[in-house]
Amino acid sequence: MAMAKIILLILFAITFAEATEIPAEWASARKSVSNMETKLKEAMEGVKAAAPPEKKVQVHAAAAEQQLYVTSMLGKAQETGDEKKFVDTCHSFELASKKVIEAPPAEKFNVMVETFKAVAVPK
Repeated sequence: MAMAKIILLILFAITFAEATEIPAEWASARKSVSNMETKLKEAMEGVKAAAPPEKKVQVHAAAAEQQLYVTSMLGKAQETGDEKKFVDTCHSFELASKKVIEAPPAEKFNVMVETFKAVAVPK
């Protein structure tokens, strides 16, 4: 059941990401997304690697949910039509990812949950 949840979350995230392409004229947004994705990937890999064996499945599912949350927040930022708001949201997730990367292994999961949920789309 947990594996099915992970697969569904990943498929949803991929579908959502493909549906929300960055406008061609948003050049600085493309660089921001690239930087954020690099840090996000490193943070998620760190969270998964730090998970105790008995919690691997739950941590992988939670990480997938967090990635879905990131995708959702980026979509909301893009819907504003304001490139600066979109870039600011990317930067906020990049900073949140850095905090996860810097956290001790035993704290990575909690830092991920706390810092990612604190990111909101600027109004």
